Amino acid sequence: MKHSLAKLSRCSRFYRQVARPVAWLLQETPLSDQQTIEALPDSGWYRLTAQVPDDQQTLWWLMGMSTNVKVLAPSTWRETLKTNAAQVLAHYQDTPDTCDTH
Repeated sequence: MKHSLAKLSRCSRFYRQVARPVAWLLQETPLSDQQTIEALPDSGWYRLTAQVPDDQQTLWWLMGMSTNVKVLAPSTWRETLKTNAAQVLAHYQDTPDTCDTH
């Protein structure tokens, strides 16, 4: 199933794991007033819960966070991010390893 990044007009309760640098950034600049961050035991990861817009801008922000975030919910965002990651990987599968300067 292909997912669209089209803007949706609602907010979603957002659950994800974030790397330590992202947790620090989000404590300094929260995503929303309804945000919590808690350390996960025995790891460098944190659990983030926030009420955020369910829109293209949020998805682009998530894509920009790359491997520093792992979306747990909503599942539609997880699937969109997985599809995007597969497309990026496929793009580089077809790219030669040599550097052609011509």
